[in-house]
Amino acid sequence: MEKHLHFTNVNAYRVLPQRCLYMVSFIVLLSLCSFNFTSAQSLKEYNKLLLEMKASSDDGIQLRGSRLEKLATELQPTVYVRDEIKAFGGGSPACAIVDGASVAKIYAENNYFNSVELLTIKIDQSGLATPINLTSLSNFPKLKYIRLLCDRSLTASQIESMVTGSNPAIIVCYLVSLPG
Repeated sequence: MEKHLHFTNVNAYRVLPQRCLYMVSFIVLLSLCSFNFTSAQSLKEYNKLLLEMKASSDDGIQLRGSRLEKLATELQPTVYVRDEIKAFGGGSPACAIVDGASVAKIYAENNYFNSVELLTIKIDQSGLATPINLTSLSNFPKLKYIRLLCDRSLTASQIESMVTGSNPAIIVCYLVSLPG
């Protein structure tokens, strides 16, 4: 009887490291996958995003949706970033509109950026000169939304490739607006 217990215990010790190895491998794989999902920035189509936000049962999300819509559709003090950086509308700019070729200028310090909540980046046929790095937008302390306005038909994955980094405080959306 003792030999049988001893034999069973020896097998148990042989199986245990193999099971531990599988378990450790599984945990490492799971953590790597969850890291990739949490580091990716969510990108949604603008109109679908607004519908989801307005339909939310969370009052805070509904308010953010209303604010985004107001910033995007109503006249606001705005800073335009092209060859030069100019503000219009009086008061502190709540919105910024950036030409795709001028994206690099949003990483430079500028007092106009301090109050901007909505950053609209126009993407034309030439695309973006510089990818949008969400982790490098410290010049926009009040930034809540980035809207990519495309004048050509692009897929969501093509648009996602133009955005790097992650910032959970910023909602990123896109709108394809084909010239008629």
